[in-house]
Order: sequence, then C-alpha cells, then structure tokens
Amino acid sequence: MNPFRTEELLESYNGIALMLEDDKIVYINHQFSELLGYTQNDVIDLHVIELINPDDRAEFTNGVFVNPGASEMTTQIYHKNGSHMYFTLNAFQFKNTYVVLGKRLRRQYKSFDYDITKEDIMQSYINHQMDVDDISEIVTTRFDELRFALDNLPVDFWIKDKDHRYLFMNEIMLKRTKMEPNSYYLKNDFDLFDRDIANDFLKTDMQAIKTKKKVQYIFESKTSRFVKWTEVSKVPIFNKDDKYIGLISCAIDISSIKGNEAELAQENKALLDILHSQYDVVVYINSDGYIEHQFNRLNLDFEQRHYRECFKENTMLLRYLDAGLKGIESNFLGTIKGIAANIVVKPVSLPDGHQRLFLFGREQRS
Repeated sequence: MNPFRTEELLESYNGIALMLEDDKIVYINHQFSELLGYTQNDVIDLHVIELINPDDRAEFTNGVFVNPGASEMTTQIYHKNGSHMYFTLNAFQFKNTYVVLGKRLRRQYKSFDYDITKEDIMQSYINHQMDVDDISEIVTTRFDELRFALDNLPVDFWIKDKDHRYLFMNEIMLKRTKMEPNSYYLKNDFDLFDRDIANDFLKTDMQAIKTKKKVQYIFESKTSRFVKWTEVSKVPIFNKDDKYIGLISCAIDISSIKGNEAELAQENKALLDILHSQYDVVVYINSDGYIEHQFNRLNLDFEQRHYRECFKENTMLLRYLDAGLKGIESNFLGTIKGIAANIVVKPVSLPDGHQRLFLFGREQRS
C-alpha cells in the first residue's frame, strides 16, 4: 500500500478517517482533527482503543481487527475534551494496515441538562394506571405543563385521543408540518395531510393499538412538508381497565444518518473499485458456499453456483476454500480455471458464527 496515495484518499473522504498499523494510529485526516480536537502529534503511535468508549471496545476490536469489513458498527469516540461523539464506522484491512472510515451520528439529545432518548420521552408520559376514559382529560388539564416541557425537545412530539384526533403537537412538530398553533386541535390525519400520508399514519397507529405495544419504524416522506427521513415511535395508552384512551408519539429526523449511509455505500464501492484494480479476480462466497458476487478481468465462467461445483477440477483450490470456511486464511500460488495466479482466500466471520469467503486472484504474468 502506498502511504502517500492512501493519505490523499483519506483526506478526500467526507468523514473521519484514520489509518492504523497493527493497533496503533499512524494517520488521521483533517475531519477527524476538526470533529474530535486532536492533532496528528496527539495521536500518532497511540493505541486506538484508548479513544474508544469502554462500552464499545469489544465491538470495535472485533469489527476492525478480527472481522474487518464484515459489518458497520456504531461507536462512541472520545473528544479531546473528554466528551464523546457517536460515529458509524467501517473498517478495511490491507495486510498489517487498517483503514477506518466513519460518519458522525447525532443519536442523543439534551434538554434541561438531562440526557433524553426516545425511550425516556415515551416512558415519562406512560402510566397504565390512568383513571380516565380518554387521554384528552389529562392533556386539557396539563396542557401548559406539556407545552413547557415538550416544546424544548429537539424531536417531533404529538398526542392523539382515542378517536385518532390530535390533542397536542410540540413546537418543532408545528414548524416541520408548517401548521399554526391549535390549527390541528381535534382534527385527524385526513383533515391535515394528503390521503396517502394519512393512510400510512393511521395504519401504524392501528398496529400499535392492536398489539398494545410500542411500534417503531422509519418513515420516508415523499413531500417537502416533512423532512426526508424520520424514525417514528408510537405508544398506545390504556387505562386501569385496559381500555384504549390515546396515543403518544414522537419522531426524530434521521435524514443526515440516511445520507451518511448512502455516502458510506458510495465510499465502500470506491474502495471495492480500488480492490478490483489490484486483482484480476474477486469472488465472494456466502456462508452456504454459493458464489454471490464476482469480478474478473479474465473472462472466466464462475456463475452463481456452489464453489465445489464451480472448481470441482481443482482439488488444491477446493482444499483451501474448505479451510477458509473453517476460518483459515491462505495465500498461495495456484490456478483458477487453468490460469496460473497468486491466490488469497480470506474468511470473514459473520455475527452468527458462520464464515463467508473472499477469493482474490492476480494472474501470474511472465
């Protein structure tokens, strides 16, 4: 790996990037410095695990050093000032060098100096011992308290009565939906939104009511009236007689996270393109032994079939592939479909304990 070329690629990456040799940091890009406050001199030769929140160290170690590239991970990284930030990370291995790429996540929020998550918001207003027949009785008597508390939350928050009519929307919900205060009161989704959106909202409301459990889902908006992507949670409320009395819901804007996922997918493709430029053949074999993906410049016929059938004439290669599914990595001179090649068989462990394989081949040229 050319370190100068790699550093150039990492600097062009739209997110944090760091390069490791074994488990020590040898390079960080400028976005890592800007977001987390470190200079190159602060972290060079530092064991990377020292920057990772203890709760995430096991997953980070597995995702970077044991099974690089196997899956995306969410990790808390310490800022130089002692706080931490959330990132989605992907890791890639090139011999003894590891490249870690990440996008920042904003999954936690603060209000009144308390950490607030979606679960906290919901649980604060759920009481299955309510001695009322409709949640409107509570909202009406405590409206000012609700407004004071919930207008300060950086999430959309709303309450519906047992007839699916809106009783309360917090300030950020009003702004996102471009509604005037109280214009929603005692109106249902069909009064306020397009029919397709109203049907979607009602469908998930009914799912929560029917199951008597919280439902959580990702909502993709097709209209500019809403943000592009939100993560929605809905909790049905029942009184002490187990009678449905209303619905409490909130939604968090995850458009930036979805955008990051798309960018990561593009970056992963770019890295695969780099990988393809280094090898003449790249074959992906799933945990059942079937070929799912292939790249080859040699016009070889692999098809999407079991590797033992595909390479049945090549006993040496089969032996190494069999070992690969048991977790053994190999690097050897052999043949692929009769073509002499430098071959690498690299196993990657899945979370369920199964192995998948990558077969890399570079033609031997005289």
